[in-house]
Amino acid sequence: MSTTAEATPERPRYYKIAEAARDLCPVPIHPASLTRHILQGVRLRDGSTRKLLAIRTPGGWLVTREAVNEFLEAITADRQGGPAPVRTPGNRVEMALNAAGF
Repeated sequence: MSTTAEATPERPRYYKIAEAARDLCPVPIHPASLTRHILQGVRLRDGSTRKLLAIRTPGGWLVTREAVNEFLEAITADRQGGPAPVRTPGNRVEMALNAAGF
């Protein structure tokens, strides 16, 4: 049974790292891999680093399906030679606020 609330149009569904590693990734991965992507990110071909957007709660890290999908799309595009989706500081703040329900 999940401890996170169900998603509504104004409030996204949050997943604990273990849940996300098991259910949101195309193949199950170790939860430590997601934590590493949150904290350290993945180095892209242009030298920048792409991190998985997450929020920290007293109970641990939480991610949304949208954040995982965006992260996977960005690193896939980078590895395939296409342009990665542009993420500016303003976009990050907006995404974090949207993920927090504001």
